[in-house]
Amino acid sequence: MIVGTGVPPGSDSWLAELAASPPFGEGDRLGSLNHLDASARRRAAAAIRSGEAISLARPLVAEPSLFDGGGESVELRTEVHAHGARDRVRLECHGALNTHLDAPNHVSVDGTFYGEGGFSAAPTVSEGAAHGIFTRAVLADLPALRGTDWVAPGEPATAAELVAAVAGQPFEPGDALLCYLGRDCYEAEGGDYPADLAAALSSGVAIPGIAPDVGGWLVERRASLIGWDFLDIPGGALPPLRVHRLIRAIGLAVLDHCELGRAAKRCRETGAATGALVVAPLATGGTGSMVNPLLVL
Repeated sequence: MIVGTGVPPGSDSWLAELAASPPFGEGDRLGSLNHLDASARRRAAAAIRSGEAISLARPLVAEPSLFDGGGESVELRTEVHAHGARDRVRLECHGALNTHLDAPNHVSVDGTFYGEGGFSAAPTVSEGAAHGIFTRAVLADLPALRGTDWVAPGEPATAAELVAAVAGQPFEPGDALLCYLGRDCYEAEGGDYPADLAAALSSGVAIPGIAPDVGGWLVERRASLIGWDFLDIPGGALPPLRVHRLIRAIGLAVLDHCELGRAAKRCRETGAATGALVVAPLATGGTGSMVNPLLVL
């Protein structure tokens, strides 16, 4: 899949072209995880040096539910009975706070979903959400490249910066890209990342994130997954969430709202930017899953 068609990566026409020629055939459910083959897994194993495992998950917290008009997205209730105790847990994986994996059936465009052959249909059970992931990850430290603590609001990280951030690091088909944008530092200094991103952007609020043209890099490099701490926001005249729309176009696997500060700090200390990424979603067959990804260095 080559991006050099003269159509800007991230544009509606570019996304439509990708969706019109499914790289893995009609009815596919794995999407970009098809790039994750035995050689990618062997590279992951070879990338492990010290065996140190770093969690990439943010602390699990409740936020207003996006779907039922009330309640919270995370609910935990413990019940004590005569023979012990048990828990009841409710999780809504999508939102702006909790770390989760988007499945190929999470995003629709004009009522159509990935793998549906272009027909208008509701999402079907997605194998991608239940597919365990073990591959090599390359971490792109964008604040280090800019000499800042975080990517500033309204100044999204571009594909050119991404190329510079991973310069000298091997990136092969099936590898995962982890984009550290400095969300931990941004929030520690009082930066507010809005829960309703669409409303914030439509009202002109500047927020940190990644530019749409990063999607072109992911497609050209045949990445199996992208993980980030901030999401994709407008670049130029394009609307937001253009990289997310690759979920509909090619079934891109997306790890939203990772905690990458610890991993970036450790990579700076060791001088290494690669490791093995382990993601094991709940086998729910839904549109995604909350996860605790591990980067093993």
